[in-house]
Amino acid sequence: MPAVLGLTGGWIFFQRKLGVLALSSSLIGVALASVLLWPMLFPTQIVGGLAMSLILAFLGIVFSLPLGILFGVGRTSSLPIIRRISNVYVEFFRSIPFVVVIFLFYLNLPYVLGNNTQFQAVVLALVIFTSAYVAEIVRAGIQSLPRGQTEAARSLGISGTQTMLSVVLPQALQNMIPPLVGQFISLFKDTSLTSIVAVLELTGVARGIQSRILVANFEVFLFTALLYFGVAYGLSRLADALEKRGPVAR
Repeated sequence: MPAVLGLTGGWIFFQRKLGVLALSSSLIGVALASVLLWPMLFPTQIVGGLAMSLILAFLGIVFSLPLGILFGVGRTSSLPIIRRISNVYVEFFRSIPFVVVIFLFYLNLPYVLGNNTQFQAVVLALVIFTSAYVAEIVRAGIQSLPRGQTEAARSLGISGTQTMLSVVLPQALQNMIPPLVGQFISLFKDTSLTSIVAVLELTGVARGIQSRILVANFEVFLFTALLYFGVAYGLSRLADALEKRGPVAR
């Protein structure tokens, strides 16, 4: 009975989280739509650079999360081929610097798309690189659950796939929130490295301003640091709010 209650509580919790995430995504989407023009209207100003960093981070989060869940679940698969492919993917991209991943796509993507692909290259690099870390977080979250939850689902005649989607992932989500938010904060900070391929994000714009005015170097980068801190702090507060809305039944 406790296991069944835990299953039910986990599913209710998962539905609540999906609702919160859907609402948050909608609000973020509206806000994002309003700032999409900022990098084009203010390409060499701080507001344009901040908007570009937020856009890169948003796209990185949206696409790396499902990809990371896919490979994270794959690492716990009972099928050896799926488990090995997932392990190779995760270990490879976790073992190389993000700068190398940027150049890997920046230098080779034009052969596929045949045009200037700076933006596409850095988004793809962010997604691939971050998804490897998300996959490890998902794997750890799944393996942290007691086997009783899975066994209870199987005893009720639920298939393996349904067990993963309806029981395991909802139960593991609560444990995954803090490391996931930490990883997404790292993703936002990693956008600063995209300036090496001339993407005008926040750090790149700050460097451009500093090179033009040649004074107030400390003030320019202090203000830039405060902007990074503000976004990161906001994400951490959001994580705390989501954690407090945990499941009632376990």
